[in-house]
Amino acid sequence: MAGLFDEVVKNVKLRPWQEKVLNQIPTDPNEDDIFVINAPTGSGKTLMSLLSAIKMGADSIFVAVRTRTEQVRFWEDAMKLGLRYRPFVFFSKAQQCVAMTEDVKKELRNLGEESVTVDCEGCRLAGYGTVVTSASYARDDIDAIVKVNPNLPTNEYRQKVIESLESIGHRLTLGLCTYDAIKNLSRVALHIGVPEILIGTYPHIFGYPHVLFSRLYFDADEIESAYGTEVRFVTIIDESHNLDKLEGYERTITAKRLLRVIEYGERYCKALTEDPKRFIINPDEDEDHVEHMVKVCKEEILPSLNEFKEMANKIGKRLDELAKEYGASNSYKRLRDEHLDELLTMLYEFEKAVVLPISAVEMVVARFLGNVKVAKSLEKTIMIMNYLFDFMQRKFRDNEVPSELMELIDPRVWRFYITKNDESSLVIKPTTPKPIITMARATFKGPWILMSGTMPPREYIEKVWGLKVTKYFDLSNEVRIGHRNVEVITSVTSEFKRRGEEMYRKYADEISKVIMNGNDGVYLVVYPNYNMMISIANYLTHMPVKQVREGEVKHLPKLLELALANRKLVIHAVSGGRFTEGIELVKDGKSLIKYIIIAGVLYPNIGDDYVRDRIRASGLKDYTWMKIQAEMQVKQAIGRGIRGPEDSIDIKLMDYRYSYLAKSWGLTSY
Repeated sequence: MAGLFDEVVKNVKLRPWQEKVLNQIPTDPNEDDIFVINAPTGSGKTLMSLLSAIKMGADSIFVAVRTRTEQVRFWEDAMKLGLRYRPFVFFSKAQQCVAMTEDVKKELRNLGEESVTVDCEGCRLAGYGTVVTSASYARDDIDAIVKVNPNLPTNEYRQKVIESLESIGHRLTLGLCTYDAIKNLSRVALHIGVPEILIGTYPHIFGYPHVLFSRLYFDADEIESAYGTEVRFVTIIDESHNLDKLEGYERTITAKRLLRVIEYGERYCKALTEDPKRFIINPDEDEDHVEHMVKVCKEEILPSLNEFKEMANKIGKRLDELAKEYGASNSYKRLRDEHLDELLTMLYEFEKAVVLPISAVEMVVARFLGNVKVAKSLEKTIMIMNYLFDFMQRKFRDNEVPSELMELIDPRVWRFYITKNDESSLVIKPTTPKPIITMARATFKGPWILMSGTMPPREYIEKVWGLKVTKYFDLSNEVRIGHRNVEVITSVTSEFKRRGEEMYRKYADEISKVIMNGNDGVYLVVYPNYNMMISIANYLTHMPVKQVREGEVKHLPKLLELALANRKLVIHAVSGGRFTEGIELVKDGKSLIKYIIIAGVLYPNIGDDYVRDRIRASGLKDYTWMKIQAEMQVKQAIGRGIRGPEDSIDIKLMDYRYSYLAKSWGLTSY
């Protein structure tokens, strides 16, 4: 691949810091090498990472990003470069399943995709991608799929893929599952020597059990055994600061989720009892079973729906009572054993009475109604929670730990919490990402590239994440993208001992001055926590400008509409929330965010038990851990404003402590 690297570099104008990184990337790396790139938005991290992987001789490049938007952006960058590497974008089954109606997909978005499973077994399109890729012109198949813009709506994207494949001679009269076709084509690409980029989200690398990407290692072993040809893999982790949380691993139960399972049970039963013959594929095998499930629906489920709902509401009410008792509003609180035992007993009874019969019906009808397994997913969550509680009570011997607990990778680091945001939730979360990261590292062999504009220090990566860093490229102080003016306002502070209505009014006065005296544009105001946001924002309701608070707008495109429709838009955001992590408001390539106000030092809430458990698990001193987190959160928020070289922002750091923190964090004007 050395020749390919030289060819690509000839056609790309590299910036000085990019040349600096690439000059230090080896052409023959060790299998366990890890390279870290810490560089701000606009510095060209995608280009640096891809060129680094190519220089290292990658045949296949795995890419893990956080969101669908970032997947598309990576695909766009790869396409613009005109590489020989073919970029496959892997979206979730729930997003691409052909058998699901739009109504079902909408419900899943409301429920949360993590609360469901999508089973391809029995689907008429499962495996169809293998037929498509068996053609002798598989290279044309690959080109036909990867060139279709994955940013299109799901149905339009699928139709464009079909049209693209039919344009080279395929006749897809049965339709096409894009998930299945892309999965199979990526394997074909490896076998016929087409270099590829597989762009997925974090679960593709850090999910367990690993399926889609890790299977290519087995293919590589076959290729090496058959032909003696070594296949090299390189893994790129984008926005790697998020490895500190890996939110997708938590399991959550709410009253809403319980009620949704009941709603699905009612739907499944009505469909089954109204037309049972529809669900009989093989009369010799299915007829008696379907007849039995019709009886279950008529005699057990449908007559008991009100009773089921009462059980769910009772659990929800108890969650609310405990959330209030523990003071779990917008924070996580550990539950005492007696309360855990009480809740898990209630959930176990709910599982026996409600979830298991609905799950049985679901298994019969799901493949006809979208392959969605809502009850089965809840059944697994309740089971894992009960096993985890028993594990924590030391009720299992080492050789008797249920295999289901292995989905948690290391159950020793998991804890139970209660929290309340929109509703009260029982949650299990890992207190450290280290076991998850180290398992992924052992699975995805070959060099890794970690990159972010807000990377933690090298020592943190090695101690807390368990990754031995080969080379840490810190470009944060030498890369200057756009223009920023930084001002520290020392008349206020978010110090816990000085919080109160008087300080909140002072913050409101300072924020109001900036907004009312500033130019048009978006004002992003970031607070350390929800309580401060609510308290201070309540004093700003008098301002004659449009204001939005975190949680009021769920979809980021709606924010863009508001930004374009108002001369001034004030966005009240919370550190670590969706607005500070994923917001990007851009028009004609320029950021609409013109002012970023940091209302206090963004230390995590030390009164949050999950924060306390994370500090304890890290092995670091409290202040060291808190300071690293605050620096990452402040820089992440500031990164929302500068997305390119033409952007200019005003940054107001509102806390006297920034008079010494700002300089040590490199937060200066330029």
